[in-house]
Order: sequence, then structure tokens, then C-alpha cells
Amino acid sequence: MLDLRSSRQRHGVSLEDIAERTKISIRFLRAIEAEDFDQLPGGIFAISYLRQYAAAAGVEESSLLNTYSGKLQDKQAGGPPVERSAGRGTLARILLGSLVAGR
Repeated sequence: MLDLRSSRQRHGVSLEDIAERTKISIRFLRAIEAEDFDQLPGGIFAISYLRQYAAAAGVEESSLLNTYSGKLQDKQAGGPPVERSAGRGTLARILLGSLVAGR
């Protein structure tokens, strides 16, 4: 657990500040802080929201993306099967892997 809320507060940034700057809804920002990533829109949108949150909140982007990636992999490995087209899931994994690796 990253304790994103405490980190954001140490930087003196409110959720409202982040919402204003990024145009991400407060609901999604709260989900990010709770690491409830299932509440975020899928694919590249979730990654974009996480990157924007990290920049605005003063959180290390790679730590947040690694946490997201780990939870995504855990869910896919241990959870019930998720219906997706093969191309979309593969593309999302490639994009996430590239972003986390910094490519």
C-alpha cells in the first residue's frame, strides 16, 4: 500500500486542486488513493489518470504504475475470467509494460 493520500497531503495538494488541474473527477481520484483501480476506466485511460495523479500529487509515478500493474496481474491470475477481446488485452499489457519500464 502506497498511502497516496498522506503523500499528497504532505505536498499540500487537495483532491480538488488535482481535479481542477487534470480534469479527472474526484470519484476517480478517490479510487486511485484507495488503490481501487477497478473503479477507473479501462486501458490507457487508467494509466493516463495514474500518471496525471502522480505528477499533480508529487507521488513517484513508477511506484504507482508498478502497484497498478501488480494488482492488475493479481486480478487476472487469481480472479474469475474476464471477457475481453484478445487484441485489446494484449495491447493494454504491452502499453502498461512499456510505461512501467519507461520506454
